[in-house]
Amino acid sequence: MKDELSHIIAGYADDRNYLLELLHFWAWHPFAKLDRLAIVRFLEGCERNLETALGYLLANHVILRTNKNNVSLFTLTDVEPLRTQVLNLCRHKRSLVPPGRETTPQSLSRSASHV
Repeated sequence: MKDELSHIIAGYADDRNYLLELLHFWAWHPFAKLDRLAIVRFLEGCERNLETALGYLLANHVILRTNKNNVSLFTLTDVEPLRTQVLNLCRHKRSLVPPGRETTPQSLSRSASHV
């Protein structure tokens, strides 16, 4: 039987590779609360499908949106087992981060510093 995340991924009608890249992003930063600009910077400016993918993940409760100072911040869900499924989906990818795309708490705070 497929887990809930597999069902969600299979049901995405747009660019599934982009959706997976976004899920990898949240697996690498499971406690981060980031705005769209920080996410776009990580995905190297690929905002073409960002609204569609974020909307889909929000509708399926994979990510959550909060507002701080009138800025939308996104974070990985805290609902289990969905959160763990995202982390498990991407666990092996942590060692495969391409050079130059590593992130540190400092680089994340610089990306979201305007919040």
